[in-house]
Amino acid sequence: MSEKINFAWVVTSDHANVYKQVLALVDKNIQLLEDKRLVVFGAGIRGCILLGILEKRGYKNIVFCDNNTQKQGHLINSYDILSLE
Repeated sequence: MSEKINFAWVVTSDHANVYKQVLALVDKNIQLLEDKRLVVFGAGIRGCILLGILEKRGYKNIVFCDNNTQKQGHLINSYDILSLE
């Protein structure tokens, strides 16, 4: 495989409602997430929103999973995008 592509999306104010909903879910379940490796299914805009929230809370042990074969083997920022398998 050649150089990895960064599939990170720019999160804009258009996604503010989604951001608020995801933020509320993360904060509600914060204790469940502690000391866990987090697998985010979906390497699109919502996955990037979740990544931003998790990073702000200090999470670094994150990996993405996506069924889009064009994204697999690449990155969202420094986080790998793997296949479901």
